[in-house]
Amino acid sequence: MQDLTMTLPDGRTLAYTDTGHPDGPVVMYFHGAPTSRLDVTVFDDELRRRGVRVIAPDRPGYGGSSPQPGRHREDWPADVAALADHLGLQQFGVIGLSSGGPYAVACAALLAQRVTGAAVVAGVSDLGWEGAWAHYTPEEAAFRRLGDEAASLRWCEERYGADGARFLDTEGLEPPPADGSGPDPRLAAALAASVGEAFRQGVGSLAQDMVAQGRPWAFDPGSITVPVLVVHGDADDSVPLAHGRHTAEVVPTASLRVLPGEGHLSIVATVPGLAAELAGVMPTQARLQPLRAEDDPRLEELFAKGLNGPDGTPLNIFGTLAHHPDMLRRWLVFAGHVLSKNSLSPRDRELLILRTGWNCRSRYEFGQHVVIALRCDITRDEIEQVKVGPRGGWSDRDRLLMVAADELHRTRCLSDITWQALGRHYTDQQRLDLVATVGGYQLVAMFLNSTGVELDAGVPDEM
Repeated sequence: MQDLTMTLPDGRTLAYTDTGHPDGPVVMYFHGAPTSRLDVTVFDDELRRRGVRVIAPDRPGYGGSSPQPGRHREDWPADVAALADHLGLQQFGVIGLSSGGPYAVACAALLAQRVTGAAVVAGVSDLGWEGAWAHYTPEEAAFRRLGDEAASLRWCEERYGADGARFLDTEGLEPPPADGSGPDPRLAAALAASVGEAFRQGVGSLAQDMVAQGRPWAFDPGSITVPVLVVHGDADDSVPLAHGRHTAEVVPTASLRVLPGEGHLSIVATVPGLAAELAGVMPTQARLQPLRAEDDPRLEELFAKGLNGPDGTPLNIFGTLAHHPDMLRRWLVFAGHVLSKNSLSPRDRELLILRTGWNCRSRYEFGQHVVIALRCDITRDEIEQVKVGPRGGWSDRDRLLMVAADELHRTRCLSDITWQALGRHYTDQQRLDLVATVGGYQLVAMFLNSTGVELDAGVPDEM
C-alpha cells in the first residue's frame, strides 16, 4: 500500500492511495463527504486476497489534494483521467460511496471509453434541492437548500470546526459492530483517521460537496452505456433508499441491489467485494446454486463418478456445472485427461494450475488446487512463491513453468524462446499437455468466476 501524490495539468496536487494487489485489475474509489482516500486502507489485506488493485484519490481540498475554487462535479472526470494517464491505465472501474456516488456516475458518463463499469454505493442522487435534503430536520434542510457556498462554509465551520472527532460525534456516526457488542475497533479507527484527514485543510470542500448535492447533474445520465450497479441499504437514514432507486431509474444501464438491514456505514464493508466484482474478478455471491442428484434424474449417474467431496455431496464446481448436464458429461472427459492422463508429472501439472488460477484470480480454482498441490510434493512456501510468479525462488525448470503459464495467460501463445526452452526438459507430447493444462484451467476459471462458485468446506481462501 502506498500513499502518493501527482501534479495535475493545471498545477494542482492530487493525493491518492494505491492499495490492494499491485498486479490486479484496477478500480478507482471515490470517497464520501467528509472522508478521504484513507477509507480504503483498512481493506488492503482483503483487496490483496481478492486480487484487485484500488486507487483512491482525494477530491480537491480534501486530505492532500489542492483546493479547486468554484469546482463542479463535472470537473472531476478530468482529474481522474489525468491520474489514470499518470499510472498508465487505459481502462478501469469506478466506485463512489455516499457523496462520491455522483462522481462515479459522472465518470461513467464522461469517460465512457475508459470506465468499464461503475458501482454507486449508498450514493446521493439527482433529486434537486427539495429531494436531496427531504430526510433532514427542517432547520438543516432549510439551510442546505440555500445553495450558497459561503453560507455553507460558515455553517460547517460553526458545526464541525474542521474537527473529525467533533463531526463524528455531532452526526452520531460510528461503524457497525463486528459482533453486535460495540463498534468494530478496526473500522472505527479507519473512519476516524479518514474523517480527520478529510478536514486537514478545513471544511471548504465539505461545504462545496453539500452545495453540489442539491444542484442538478450537468451531464446526461441517460447517455451512459457502461454497466452501473447501484447498491443501497434499506436501513440507510443518512442517504435514504429513494436516492438509490432514482439513480437506477435515470441510468439506462443500471441495476439496483437493495441490501436488507444495511445502513449508511455498515454498507462500507461491501466495498472490497464490489471492487472485485466490478473488476471482473469474482461475483460477491453465487449466481447459480449447486444442484444435487435429487434435483435432476440425469445427475445421479454423473455424480456417481467420483465428483463428491468429503461430506458425500458433489463439489460445488460440479453441482454448478450440473445446470448443463450434457456439457458437464463431455467436459469431464477432457478434465479427466488433464488431471489423470496428463503426460506431465503431478507436480508440474499442479504448479501450472496454481499459477493459472492465481493469474485468473479464481479463488475456487486456486484454493482447491492448494489442497491437491500439498499432496504432490509442493510445499507451503512454494505455493506462496506461485503468487509471485517467475520472480520467486524457483529452480530453472520450475521458473520456466511459471513463465509459460504467464505467457499463455497474457498473450495466449508461447514465445519461440519459451517453446525451445521447454523442449530441453519436456517432450512434444508434454508441451502439448502443458498448453492444454493452462488453457483448460483458464476455461475452468471463467466458469468459476462468472458463476460465483463458492468455496467448498475445508478449502482455504488464499485470495
